[in-house]
Amino acid sequence: MEVVTVQFDEVHNTRRVTSRTAPRCTVFSFGSGGQYTTGVVIPGFPRLESGMRVRALLRKAGNWATLVGWRDLDTGELAAPDEAWHVMRIIGSVIWGAIALGLTWPFGANPRAPWVATFLFVAVALVFGAFEYRGLRRVQRDVQALKQLLPAAAATR
Repeated sequence: MEVVTVQFDEVHNTRRVTSRTAPRCTVFSFGSGGQYTTGVVIPGFPRLESGMRVRALLRKAGNWATLVGWRDLDTGELAAPDEAWHVMRIIGSVIWGAIALGLTWPFGANPRAPWVATFLFVAVALVFGAFEYRGLRRVQRDVQALKQLLPAAAATR
C-alpha cells in the first residue's frame, strides 16, 4: 500500500451513489499538479472541493483506481469503507440460513420436506456469509490503516 498526500487543484464530475447492492460511494475526477485523474471512487460522501488536501491510501502505488480511503488534512475527516454494510450482509445470510433450516425443523417430521433445497439454501448462506466475513476483515484492516494517517493538526503544510 502507498500513502500519498495530494492537493486537489480542480474537482469535477462529482456523483454521489447510493444502492441497495453496494456501499454508498462518491465518484469524481480531479486535477492535481498538472495531471488529471478520472473515475476515482471514494467510500461514503466526503467533502470534495477544489484546493482541499488529503492524505490517501492506495492499494497500488500511483493507481487511484485502488483508492482505499483518505484523511482530509483540513478538517481531519476520515473517508473510509463502511464496516456496517458488511455486518448487515452477514446478518442477512444468517437469517436466510435460519429460515431455510426452520422450514424443515424438526427433522423427519415432514417426510416431504425438500431436504436438498434446504441443504442448498443453508450451504449458499454459509458460503455467502464466509465471503462477507472475509470482506469485513479486509475493511477492518483498511480502516485501521486509514486511522493511522496523520490527523489535520499533525500534518505539515
